[in-house]
Amino acid sequence: MAINVNLEIPPDPSLPDGFVRALNDRMRQITMALKTQAATVPANSTQQAATRPSAASSSPVAAGSSATILQGSHSQRNAQDPTSLTAGTLYAEIDRGALYVAQASGSTQTWALVVGFYADQMAARPSDLAAADKGFLFYAADRSVLYYFDGTGWLYLSGIMRDILQNQPIGLTMYDRGLLFCCTTGTGGVAYNHIVRWNGTMWTPADGETLGGYVTAYLKPPTEPGWQLCDGSATHYLDIVSGVLTEVAFTVPTTAGTYFRR
Repeated sequence: MAINVNLEIPPDPSLPDGFVRALNDRMRQITMALKTQAATVPANSTQQAATRPSAASSSPVAAGSSATILQGSHSQRNAQDPTSLTAGTLYAEIDRGALYVAQASGSTQTWALVVGFYADQMAARPSDLAAADKGFLFYAADRSVLYYFDGTGWLYLSGIMRDILQNQPIGLTMYDRGLLFCCTTGTGGVAYNHIVRWNGTMWTPADGETLGGYVTAYLKPPTEPGWQLCDGSATHYLDIVSGVLTEVAFTVPTTAGTYFRR
């Protein structure tokens, strides 16, 4: 009987290497523990091999005859009454990469998260988690951002979202505090490449960030994106106005060709 639960975070340059290594080491330890426990289940003629349940399946699948390890979908686990199981029973959610255990809580027995990591588009971030799911990790692949569920909501943990101004994240709250957004492009294809940070209520410049709207002199054209030749062109610069990330219309002055507007 094999246990196949992939809990590792995929490679991503926006996440700290040390954090990813430490977390993946922990994920591998849990996976090995599962495999070790599964290997101790005695084989007999009535033992049923673990199989991936189909979409039409309505019951979780026992990973061994002792039924100490179950696997199925998230909805199947929710439908499984933990009080009917032996304390310590594990349940692997194959659709979300999460592992739960049936454990005592006061005078009853409930499900508690052991470890959970799910990667998908931001729109698919689970919205049905509760206090027992504290510690669940979600990687928004379209944002390159890692989130942590604290038992009541999703906290920003790590990563930088890079996108055009029109796709900046909206509806942010205190839970998103610290979120970094790199605005790459604005109206008419204006290159910005500026990073801002959400402080819980508004956007602020990230550490070392100056945003735009100033003129400086160069002896040669700059090579990094975000500069505009001072040739009298009508353009925009990126700014934060009353905590809102926005563009400001601006006509650059006409000066010698060695001056550029950022």
